[in-house]
This record gives sequence, structure tokens and C-alpha cells, in this order.
Amino acid sequence: MGNSNENQEIKSTKKINFILIDYQEPQKKEQTNYELIVQPTNPNKRKKTKNKWYYISILLLLLALFITFGNQIYQKSEAQKTNERIERVKQALIKKQYEKKEIAEIKKKNTQSKVEFTYQPQETFLDDSDEEVYLGQVSIPKVHLQLPIVKGVGEKNLYRGAATNKVGQLMGKGNYPMAAHKVPGDDTSLFGPLFNVKNGDLIYLQDNQFIYTYRVNNIEIVAPDRVDILDDRANKTMITMYTCSTDAGVERLVVQGEFEKKTELAKASQQEQAAFTDKS
Repeated sequence: MGNSNENQEIKSTKKINFILIDYQEPQKKEQTNYELIVQPTNPNKRKKTKNKWYYISILLLLLALFITFGNQIYQKSEAQKTNERIERVKQALIKKQYEKKEIAEIKKKNTQSKVEFTYQPQETFLDDSDEEVYLGQVSIPKVHLQLPIVKGVGEKNLYRGAATNKVGQLMGKGNYPMAAHKVPGDDTSLFGPLFNVKNGDLIYLQDNQFIYTYRVNNIEIVAPDRVDILDDRANKTMITMYTCSTDAGVERLVVQGEFEKKTELAKASQQEQAAFTDKS
């Protein structure tokens, strides 16, 4: 009996030991996965790279559109400013007309009273007509300028040709002022060629009866409020041509010439006639 119990205890002990060994068996170490090192490039990464360049292209396109539209807005703004400056100059001329009328009346009264006065320019009356009335032609052969002369400095007339400034101004008499626009980036249209004029160049006017010859003797840049360039000068017969000196219109280029002679159109020289027929 004793042996039987001992055997049972031994078996039981063995069984218990076996169970304990099963539960205490250490887990196997996980092997390091080296497959990531040799895997091909992740397709998602390539997709992200493509998306990156796509968004960059969109950004550049938007930037180009912004620059284009911004430039257009800037040009419109500058054009509006130019028109406002022109309007201010017109108002200044109108104001000056009234002042000159008062001076003329005072001068007349004092002349009657035998009071001597210093010379005052003949009063300038602005012709702001915008009707399409043509008076003749102007030509500066040296710079290939050849334009019709239109009556009045209305906004449309400044694009039609050389616009006269004063009411009743006459070719070959006093100061004969004319104005026209400068086309941005184009020195061949309207008064753009004035930028190439030099002292000594000849200016021709014609009214279908006579040719009037002037020679350039003054070129200068002036402020927009220099309306005195339109005035007649004592004992001078001259011509004045002016336009904006910059695209923004903040200054004026003024070209003036002294009168030399008046010739019947039929008796004009070939050179004088060619000034209005040769368009090369």
C-alpha cells in the first residue's frame, strides 16, 4: 500500500512539473523583418509627388492670372488719372481766361488814362470743341510726322490728329498751339514722333491754299499747369506742339518753332509739297 501511494505521488508530481514547464516556456523572439529594406518604392509616395507638381502648376497659373489682371487694372487707373489731369488743366485755362479778361479791361482803362503798362500776352480762349472739323495738315518730314489738323481739343479730337487749342487761332499769326495724345509704347503714332524732333527741323502747315514754314528752336519738358505755352508772344510768330512726356501723363513735352515764310500751295517747292504727299 505504501508503495502504491508513493507511486501516485510521484506521478502526480511529474504531472504538475510538466504543466508548470508548459506555462513557463519562454516565448520565441520575433525575427526582425528586413523585407521593408528591399521593398520597391511606395506607389502612394509617387502619387504624392505627382500631386505636389500639380498644385505647383495651379499656383503658377493663378500667379500669372493675378499679374495679368493686376497690370490691366493698373493701366486703367493710370488712364483715369491722366484724364483727371487733363480736366484740371482745362479748368485752369478757363480760370485764366477770366483773369485775362479782367487784366485786358484794366489795361484798356489805364491806356485811356495814358498809364503805361508792361506787355501782357494776348488772352487765350480755350477751344474745347470735339466736333470733327478739319482745318488742314501738319508735317515734320524729319521724323515722319504727318497728321490732319482738327479744330478744338476735345477728348476725341486728341486721337483724330493735331488739335488746335485756341478759339480763332490762325496759321502764320501769333502763336499756333496744337496738342495730341501719345500712344503708350508707340513713338510713331499721333504726337509720338515729337520725341525724335531736334532743333533746326522744319515744321510745315497747310490749309489747302498756303504752306506755312516754321523752324524748331525750342524743346523742353514742362509741368501740366504751364498753360502759358499757349499764349501769344510780343512780336513773335510761332508754333507750339505738345503732348504727354510719359505714359502716366505727369509732364508735357513741348516743341516750338519760329515762323519763316508763307507760300502759295501752287508755287511751293517740291520739297514743301512732298511734306504732305510723301508718307514713307
